[in-house]
Amino acid sequence: MKFVLIFQIFFLSLSSLVQASHETLKAVVPLEKPWGYVDEKGQLVGVVVEYFDALSKELGEPIEVHAVPEKRLKYGLEKGLYDLSVMFWQEGMQEVLTPVMPTVRLDKMVITHKDLVLQSDKDILGLKMAVVRGSNSGSWIDRSDKIEKIGTANYTEALWLMKQKRVEAVIGTLPVLDAAIEHHKMSWEDFSKPYFLNCRVVWLVASKKSWQRVHISTLAAAAKRLSKSDQWEALKGKASGKSLLWLSDHNHLPDAGK
Repeated sequence: MKFVLIFQIFFLSLSSLVQASHETLKAVVPLEKPWGYVDEKGQLVGVVVEYFDALSKELGEPIEVHAVPEKRLKYGLEKGLYDLSVMFWQEGMQEVLTPVMPTVRLDKMVITHKDLVLQSDKDILGLKMAVVRGSNSGSWIDRSDKIEKIGTANYTEALWLMKQKRVEAVIGTLPVLDAAIEHHKMSWEDFSKPYFLNCRVVWLVASKKSWQRVHISTLAAAAKRLSKSDQWEALKGKASGKSLLWLSDHNHLPDAGK
């Protein structure tokens, strides 16, 4: 009887493992235009949503895409609630994430009111700046206590604060700033020339904490095939933003494997 009970427990555990290995991969994307958002038809759309749809076809298995605020996105990956995402790599992530493949490089910049022109880093000191919770600039600004940082849920709220003159600056990438400016029916003419901070690589990443153990080599091979497709060229154009790049031409695909 004892042997039968042990066998049943073993069988149930094995069945659970097999079932887990066949669970649908879950990808998480930022709930932010143009990356991931709900359109007027109630459908989840966006550049990163399209990326995972295309990656799913290359991988030959479904990927279930979720969109959450930036802060919850990182928490979900750290806890293993999601398997995949795309994000800027930062120090300390190697404990919970595996970098799979670089996707695009995006410029991080600071925008200010039209009458406030930034000429150097010193001009940023003392400003009241809107920053999206859970995000980071990858620059000295993240560590500085000489800037008053006002946390916001997203870039739409950050631009609203600037429009109301409750903050003097907003930090972000060209695509998200483009989308927020369009949302508020503003234009780039309403701001000073953006102040370029850095150019950062956006990585496809896999959570080390998820139960769904995706083979990194298989995932990387699928991502590499996608990077050589016509669909990738279209996605790259959507990811780089509509407006002119005043300050740099760094928005390009890094060589695969670098």
